Amino acid sequence: MLDEHGTVVGSQSPAVRRAAALVPIDLVNYRELFTADRPSDALGPWKGATASAVAEMPNGRDENKTQPVEDSVLQPVLAAALYLLSALGPHAVTLAEDIREADRIGVRYARKASSRPNHQGLDGQRSAGACLS
Repeated sequence: MLDEHGTVVGSQSPAVRRAAALVPIDLVNYRELFTADRPSDALGPWKGATASAVAEMPNGRDENKTQPVEDSVLQPVLAAALYLLSALGPHAVTLAEDIREADRIGVRYARKASSRPNHQGLDGQRSAGACLS
């Protein structure tokens, strides 16, 4: 951006151009919020293009900006997630059902043990030193 003497007074990066284009586009997009001095229904700046398109802003669709995780990292993470899902998942489902039941019958009964046979809950298994799998 140049002043009247030709001196650069601001940048014209895509982000700056997008911000400038966003103002009239938002005014038009939200015209129904104005009760008076509403932008005309015929007004459609840049034929409906987005502010990013008007600013010729790169969209990043050509490549991933985040590189894929190395297999040496991803494989242990997925193995741990699978273990947690298989070991704790069934207990989490049972406890979620207990919570729904407690909510259904009322808060004052929430600490009451489950009516399911052989179900001690997570705290009972932890105090007994039982494995969760």
